[in-house]
Amino acid sequence: MRTEQGIGYRISLINDRKFIRVGTYLPLNRQAPIDLKHELAKRLNEDVLLPVFTIDPDEDLTVAYVLPYMNGLISGNFVAVVNRFAALLEFIVQTYNGDGLIDFGALSGGLATRH
Repeated sequence: MRTEQGIGYRISLINDRKFIRVGTYLPLNRQAPIDLKHELAKRLNEDVLLPVFTIDPDEDLTVAYVLPYMNGLISGNFVAVVNRFAALLEFIVQTYNGDGLIDFGALSGGLATRH
């Protein structure tokens, strides 16, 4: 799936544990120091409600939210969570990228789609 601005994300079913995972990665500037990347993930975990932010082995920002569905799933709530996740991705890029650390220029087409 994609946000209105074209940021790609995936929805995965973790059937045995009754979870739905919504996630993506945001590519970070390859030249930026790793401590700056970890600082961004820490700041996002402190400031942004819903997803969890980590730095993956490729030194990109992983964004994930896990939604439980043990007792069923209300479709309207599911759609609301997915739409909120997409809006949060765009908010993060607009609000937390003043220093250019999030860098779509390294990707062909400029979109995050790996995860």
